[in-house]
Amino acid sequence: MAADAILALNNSTTTKTITIVDEGLTQEGIREVLDKVVAYVQNGGVAIIAGGRLSEHMSRDYAINDYKRFFDAFGLPWEKGTSFYNRCLYKFNDECTLPGGIDMRWWPRNLHLKVVNIKNAQPHDRIFIPNEDAEVERSIFAQPRVDPNLAAVTGDFVGSGYLLYVGDTHWEWESTRIVLGLLQTYRS
Repeated sequence: MAADAILALNNSTTTKTITIVDEGLTQEGIREVLDKVVAYVQNGGVAIIAGGRLSEHMSRDYAINDYKRFFDAFGLPWEKGTSFYNRCLYKFNDECTLPGGIDMRWWPRNLHLKVVNIKNAQPHDRIFIPNEDAEVERSIFAQPRVDPNLAAVTGDFVGSGYLLYVGDTHWEWESTRIVLGLLQTYRS
């Protein structure tokens, strides 16, 4: 499987985006594939980190170092935001930096999602941030307020490419709209 991924990345001249949907690239033994993905993004590719399985895995405490190592490979300080996922209202961050050409009609202004947040993202990397006074809904944990420095969706330029993280654990329609909006930018 890893060999097939490397071969595809080596031989592709038409791949516009890569979607990472599970935790495979976070594992130690797959570093060669991760290095190829990082090089692909640095050279102008787009990688989208999305999917319920990936977010569900990331919500587990034992995965903290896996994801730190993963984001470090891209040169990003991003880390898993809390030791659990939460559901609350998020708003589009008008201060974020996005690739040019995104048709914002695809993108919602607000999200109501159950997510694994990212911390340590720069303010311009945080695309969807907790709404003012956002509270965790139906939490069994003792954190009623959501840290305003966390983000449900983050993105940043890596070299001449772009990396997008969507932390939705259930993969709801709003998340699909975000990914489709980004894909529309790179379709030609």
